[in-house]
Amino acid sequence: LLLQRLGRPAEALADLGACQSGGAAGPKLHSARGSVLVALGRVDEAAAAYDAALALAPTRIVALHGRARVAMERGEAGASGWYRRALEQKPGDADLLLGLAEALEAEGDGAGLVLLREAVAQRPDWLTGHEVLARMRSEAGEPDDFADHYRASLAARPDDRALNFSYWQSLARGEQHGEALRALEAARARIGEDRNLRLMEAIFTSESGDPERGLALLDRLGGDGNDVSVQFARGRIALRAGDAAQAGAMFEGVTAAEPTGVGGS
Repeated sequence: LLLQRLGRPAEALADLGACQSGGAAGPKLHSARGSVLVALGRVDEAAAAYDAALALAPTRIVALHGRARVAMERGEAGASGWYRRALEQKPGDADLLLGLAEALEAEGDGAGLVLLREAVAQRPDWLTGHEVLARMRSEAGEPDDFADHYRASLAARPDDRALNFSYWQSLARGEQHGEALRALEAARARIGEDRNLRLMEAIFTSESGDPERGLALLDRLGGDGNDVSVQFARGRIALRAGDAAQAGAMFEGVTAAEPTGVGGS
């Protein structure tokens, strides 16, 4: 288990094999094998390992949750059933609720939207729930108000910086940059200025159709010229302005600093 947490799954799997050979093939070992096999990308074997754990301990929550995730990754029909079984053992768990909502979405069942709406209404500070719900509503073709579920939460928590930032980013991911900029401006005096807010303002300004003003706002940030967030923003702005060479230079710097990064919103 320590090897797995250290990011050394192949060694972890070898040790688990030794344990299994020694006759310690209980539900905990099978569950651990499932988790390690997922880390190695061997999801079919992981499913079998979780199934073995559940055959011995049908209510083991670690195995149920792992089996549900594997069902989603494999595109199994009825993955939502695994999440429902897990939730019976751990009612209200946020990760399981999120998994169930996404499994229902994958199955074409609109109940996932209802589930998340109810969950974020009860947990106004649950950022991941808000963000996934906004993404699901936007992709489902809902109108421009796809992020309006944030409003009740913000009414109760108007000074919550993280919730405000999450709202703006969800609007931007849904291509509502102008609305994101207006929401930012409305909250500015209430939550206070900082560099992150000004960076978002520059990005939203550019994406709303004013790249020159967006660049001017970035220039006012100052700080380290190698700041990856600023370089990425400059690359996006350069693209919008039609300067592919400048955009390429900026993105090369970003990928050099963050080789595993995959473009932002």
